[in-house]
Amino acid sequence: MDTHNFTEHRILIWGKTYPEISVKYYETVCTGGVLEDGSFVRLYPIPFRYLTDGQTFTKYQWIRARIKKSNEDHRPESYKIDAASIMPEGNIPTDKFRWFDRSIHVFKNEFYQFPTVDTLLEANKKKKTSMGFIRPAFIDKIELENRPEKDNDTYLRKISANQEKLKQQQLFPLATPAELKNFNFYQVDLKCIGVVMSLNASAIICQFLIGRFMN
Repeated sequence: MDTHNFTEHRILIWGKTYPEISVKYYETVCTGGVLEDGSFVRLYPIPFRYLTDGQTFTKYQWIRARIKKSNEDHRPESYKIDAASIMPEGNIPTDKFRWFDRSIHVFKNEFYQFPTVDTLLEANKKKKTSMGFIRPAFIDKIELENRPEKDNDTYLRKISANQEKLKQQQLFPLATPAELKNFNFYQVDLKCIGVVMSLNASAIICQFLIGRFMN
């Protein structure tokens, strides 16, 4: 990767996806974080299983890394990361208030806080905002549904295209999750109807301000 124009930042990691197979990068983890000024960033590509032991990190851990705004992905929060530059720092654990110390950093910028899904989608239309927090009034249920067969076909195609790299790295191929997880929740604005949000179906990352789902 050409690392020209990359600059070093300190980033608090608050979300990681399940590894995805990529024809270009082989295997990557899309990672959500927040900069020290409160700006949200989507970091890609991070070949998480290929990182050295001294580079791996967990959620709510600070890292230092060189990043730059992605030219290919025009969403304002999307940044490329030089994975070789990743330097993990300290974690922010839960406290006696469960999530207070983490919230100081993650909720620093009110720009990324939305009362409803509709307001987040509206910000996406107007400003291309693609990351945000939504606070539900309550979560009705969590459902699992079978993944479409076409997803498995896509996975097998990508694995076939990367057989040689897989052998070189001596890593076993990841299984595609057999199920999708959906949250059915009601929003704080009770005039809005209930919402079903798939964690895999939306390009917009929605997180819930409920401690047990944030740990």
